[in-house]
Amino acid sequence: RRRTAVLHLSLHRWAAGVSPVRGRPERAGATGGQAVNKVVGLTGPIGSGKTTVARELKKVFLQKEPLTIVFRLPFAYVPKLYVAREFGVWLDKDEQDPIYAPFFAGLKRWRLESKSELREKVEEAIQTFFGEPRPYSEEVLDTLWRFYRERKDRDFIRTFTTDLFRAMDEDVWIREWGKLKGMLDAENVVFIVEDVRFPNETNVVDFLVFLEGEGSMDDAHESESYYPLLRRRADLILPRSLGPRERAEKIHNSFRHGKLEGKVRRSGEERAVH
Repeated sequence: RRRTAVLHLSLHRWAAGVSPVRGRPERAGATGGQAVNKVVGLTGPIGSGKTTVARELKKVFLQKEPLTIVFRLPFAYVPKLYVAREFGVWLDKDEQDPIYAPFFAGLKRWRLESKSELREKVEEAIQTFFGEPRPYSEEVLDTLWRFYRERKDRDFIRTFTTDLFRAMDEDVWIREWGKLKGMLDAENVVFIVEDVRFPNETNVVDFLVFLEGEGSMDDAHESESYYPLLRRRADLILPRSLGPRERAEKIHNSFRHGKLEGKVRRSGEERAVH
């Protein structure tokens, strides 16, 4: 509970000081000395059990390494809470998740009454995260308003974070995640990121785990389209036949005792692309 409280306090500090950050996000392991595994990332299609495994993995760390501080810090943490605060939109399942639920207290859901209000909020958000106005597609705004009127929370959040903001800058949410991580980081801290969906997100992950599942890897939306590539980049691939606890045990063992070839390989791929 103390660690969750620290996470929420850091989020409020982030919210009070959010400002544009120029440049690319720091790569994983960029500590100025020997590379150390600090961030374990989970990826896999919808239904592969990422959140469940993340919760089990945190328990395993706390049981096996009592002196280690473990934070579940999804890339979606910052944008989800921003969208909740400014637009009144969040997922039903997040109301049961201790890293999100306390933040929703006192917020009114679906409180915007017109497309013009939505436009104003969108432009405020662009100014907040980029420090300047930026052009955006009217079609995306129309889609956002349709999802808002139809109370389609997941579609609204995905369109806002990916089709609007990530289309402007693919690193925007990684930078904001990095600010929050920086407030929490210390020598004995480990971060679990349970929602790696894009290739550039692997740049800030030290150890990438692909969780196989029954869900399709052919989702039509961009945010669910990179799983075949992420599977190839993974340091560890775990089948669905393993239970959450067994998966978590294997991840912990590999994360702590594995080498960094995967991170080096991903870094090389990124250089080749750019």
